[in-house]
Order: sequence, then C-alpha cells, then structure tokens
Amino acid sequence: MVEEGQEVTPETKRLYRQGAEAVSAQKVEIVQGGCNSVEAQEVVVKQGGISQAKASRVEVRQGGIGSVEGESVSVIQGGVGMARSKEASLGPGARAALLVADQVSAQQSGAQVMVVKDSIEMEQSGAVLMAAQRVTAKNSSVVFLLASTVEGDVQPVMDRKTAITFGAALGGVLGLFLLLKSLLAPTRARRR
Repeated sequence: MVEEGQEVTPETKRLYRQGAEAVSAQKVEIVQGGCNSVEAQEVVVKQGGISQAKASRVEVRQGGIGSVEGESVSVIQGGVGMARSKEASLGPGARAALLVADQVSAQQSGAQVMVVKDSIEMEQSGAVLMAAQRVTAKNSSVVFLLASTVEGDVQPVMDRKTAITFGAALGGVLGLFLLLKSLLAPTRARRR
C-alpha cells in the first residue's frame, strides 16, 4: 500500500474516498472508495468496492468485489460475488457466492458454491456445495459434498445415502401429488 508522503507513480493508482468508472494501472489501491472496472497486476481493496476486477493478485479487506478474475485472490472480512483464480484464500469473515479455483484455503469463512480443480483446505468454515478432488477440513460443514478424497472433520448435511433417500421421498410425494391432481381434475370439469 502507498504510505503517506510516498509518491504515487503512474504505475500505482490510488482511490481514497472517491470513485471511478474504470481504472487500469500496474497496481490499483482502493481505500473507502469504489470503482466499476479495474484491470491491473495487483489490486488492493480496503473498505471499498469494485464491480469487476482482473488482476494477477487481488486482496480484499473489509470490502467487496462483484466479479474477480486473477491468479491469486485473498478476501478477509469481505465478500466476492464470483471469483475465478488459481489460488483463493478466504480468511475470517469472508464470504463468496461462487468460487472457481485450482486450490482454495478457507478459515472461519463461508461460500455458497466452491468448484475446485485440486484441493480445498478449510477450518471452521462452511459451504452449500463443494466439489473438489480432495477436501481437508477441520470443524467445518457443507450441505452437498462431491470429492474423491475427504480428510478431517467435515460434516455434510446431505451425504450420498441421505441424498438418495431425500430424492426418493421427494419423487414419491410429487408423484402422489400429480396422481391426485389427475384424479380430481376430471371431477371438476364434470361439475361445470
């Protein structure tokens, strides 16, 4: 981050308590401000927001990004709508709606959907849907888990057996409902 008194070069653009439509530079820092679109090698957001960002390295602290694409994405006490990266790190208080990455590390954070090529390591975190080759978890929970290898203490709400039972029960209830509807529909037509 650019310190006070330090010269801001054309390679570094800093938005402090201001907004911009689009910013492109080697390094972009947003502090208590916002921007619609950012393209840079490195992006740092502190108490600010960006609609869309493309960068090699992205760091968010107490801020948010709607859509981000980068080599490395790190979020602490903030959120991202959709993130696509090689490495993603969700720190304490971080949230992600959709996270697509090669590797993910999550600590005291949560995500709606994590689709990961290689591995997910999580501690005291949660997700609705996780899909990865390998999941290592400690004190974490997930609703739907798809993984080749699972290590540690992960508590899926719906494992394979529960999902099959739930699907069969839901199919039976819907089938019964449709059967009753078809039996009652002709009776209503005759009354008119």
